[in-house]
Amino acid sequence: MSIEKHWEDIPPVAFTANGTEYGELQVADTSCFKVGMVVELVSTVETTPIKLKIKRIIGSSIWVGDTGLNIKHRTDISAYLVADTATIHAPEQPKPNVPFDDRDLATFEHEPVNARRVILVDKSGNAYTEDNPLPGTGGGGTVTEADEIVITDSTSTPGVIYVGCAVPGTAESAALWKIERLTITGNDVKSAYADLASATNVWDDRTSLVYS
Repeated sequence: MSIEKHWEDIPPVAFTANGTEYGELQVADTSCFKVGMVVELVSTVETTPIKLKIKRIIGSSIWVGDTGLNIKHRTDISAYLVADTATIHAPEQPKPNVPFDDRDLATFEHEPVNARRVILVDKSGNAYTEDNPLPGTGGGGTVTEADEIVITDSTSTPGVIYVGCAVPGTAESAALWKIERLTITGNDVKSAYADLASATNVWDDRTSLVYS
């Protein structure tokens, strides 16, 4: 459940590597943590929780520092060890307000691109690339649910993502697909369907279908 303007409570998550003097800790999955969150560290030896702010997240690593100092500050957390069951916990808290100008800069790709950036990312915020492809193979992805299979294609047409839904086991050459086209222009994403969203289309023909 999401909480408007708040981050939900994140229960204690165990360290997977000892804390360092440079404020770095590692956990199995960082996707629930965000830069700017105030977190509490504790262990069986360091029993009094210490409050710090997340300054940076890369992969499985989180860097923390003093809550009142700038983004570059790091706090020595080398006393927090895996052997002492060190954990990181984030209580429910208000999301920090990001100034409008900062939000604008964060999504603008500078020269030579000079364009608003809209890209697909994984749950850790990493852009999908050849080394980090969408689930599945190549530039497409496949997600299987109990009653349907969903295929995505983000490489056939620049600025367009095709999404196909069908019953599991349906051949991509069969006229049994519901196909959606997402067209990305700047900050806008426009959705359109082939044949009024009916499951009568061939996935292999997705780039040449008529969408409305």
